[in-house]
Amino acid sequence: MKILFVNMFYNEEGGAQKSTRFLAEQLVKEGHEVFAYSDDAIDSDIEEVINGVKVFRRRTPLFSLHYIFSAKKNPAKHFFYKIFETYNVFAKRKFINIIEEVQPDIVHFNTISGMSLSIVKEAKKRNIRTVWTLRDYWLEYPWGEKDISLIKLLNRIYRPFVKKSLRHLDIVTAPSAFTLNNFINKGFINPSSQKCMIIENAVIFSKSKLENIIKQKQETKRNPEKTNFLFVGSILEIKGVFNLVKAFKKLTSPEISLKIVGKGKDLEKLQKEIESDPRIQYLGFQDTETLYKTYQNSDVLVVPSAWDEPFGRVVIEGNANGLPVITSDRGGLPEIVQTVGGGEIFTDESGNTLYSLLKKFVEMENYNVYYQCILENIDIYSIEKQSEKFTNLYLDKEI
Repeated sequence: MKILFVNMFYNEEGGAQKSTRFLAEQLVKEGHEVFAYSDDAIDSDIEEVINGVKVFRRRTPLFSLHYIFSAKKNPAKHFFYKIFETYNVFAKRKFINIIEEVQPDIVHFNTISGMSLSIVKEAKKRNIRTVWTLRDYWLEYPWGEKDISLIKLLNRIYRPFVKKSLRHLDIVTAPSAFTLNNFINKGFINPSSQKCMIIENAVIFSKSKLENIIKQKQETKRNPEKTNFLFVGSILEIKGVFNLVKAFKKLTSPEISLKIVGKGKDLEKLQKEIESDPRIQYLGFQDTETLYKTYQNSDVLVVPSAWDEPFGRVVIEGNANGLPVITSDRGGLPEIVQTVGGGEIFTDESGNTLYSLLKKFVEMENYNVYYQCILENIDIYSIEKQSEKFTNLYLDKEI
């Protein structure tokens, strides 16, 4: 089977990108021909093969994905680019050239900011089976989520076009019930005419290695006074990192620690917030191999998001590396904790409940109850199970 993945970036620098790439590479291992089309070329078009996946990196005229995600923007230029982000005839032509070359059986759309919705219809016109995985809220807020009258108006104007474009999809999936229900309830997708289902994101892990990690943690007597907390994510206000720092500072134990991994536009503000507390350390952005070592050298992962995460793959990454997790109750995060049982959920964004849970994990003698749940349930999020579900979906088999 030939499968073409479409995603704005093809890398491992964010949850959506990781999820797309891991699935694509797993399908290659299972014998499928897999291709990827991304809009992240900087100067000129590039074609390369990464772990068996042929990647078409394109640079779309009248649009720059890298500029859209840059920290400093010229308002007029940004407005111009956003127009072509929503509908770009040049992106459509590039996509047509790719599907005519590849001749895919399946086109699997993910996050396509910059490519424009014009490409969805082109796949359907050629009788190619179309799948969309909802990984963010761009479809709902193509002009952004800022509470500004003009942006709200532009989002309202574009929504009918977005909804019409999505009617060309055969299948819509989401990694959480929260995300799928959000788009159904707001009329973006129609369960009566489209197959809609939840297929959770996956993490690559070795069950035997996880068992060894947990066994080692259980055999080592825990020192509550040296509890190591970890935050992994974008350094943004909406990710709740400042709420976490505020709550952590209330803890009085001098030898506990909080390590922060990630990058983002609020980094300078964060560094000012943590400079007065030597227990808090910023480790920068880490590649997957380094990050997994950081997970394994920590005790508890904290995911304090202050926005509705479509899924929250960092939670399963933490669990798959032997960490219990503290999360907020936003978006799809609680679903993971409730499914695996490998952590706790806080509901108070002011930080009081978060502080109480941090304190609880410091004072606990061991985390065996969470370790047991992780070992029993983490397989639900294995890449093999996710790949099997998508393969059956592509082939129109029952899951």
